[in-house]
Amino acid sequence: MKRQVQTSNILEEGEHTGLITEVQERETVQGFNYIDVFIQVKECKIKTSFSDYISPTSKLGIVLERFGTRLEPDTEVDLEESLTGQECKFSVVKKLNKNDGKTYSNIINDTLRPAK
Repeated sequence: MKRQVQTSNILEEGEHTGLITEVQERETVQGFNYIDVFIQVKECKIKTSFSDYISPTSKLGIVLERFGTRLEPDTEVDLEESLTGQECKFSVVKKLNKNDGKTYSNIINDTLRPAK
């Protein structure tokens, strides 16, 4: 049996520039909803996650406003339209996963912002 060897998805710690390629909604086993934002950096695809709660002071709300989305109470926001295709900057730290013992690149959510 043969399998193709993939590029590692580990980015070095520090600041990176990439392109937001996808936004997905995810529900956990515990019933919590999250928004996963996928970012392409050269040949590496990395994701960061936010609670799906949106307000001007929530982490996702702050990121949306940075990318030019106006948050008006009692209105809906199209997350894919607001984020997909946007060039962005963000900072990465490496973090050891206690469950599998592997080290992963983690985006610091507070640093996600437009590249320009």
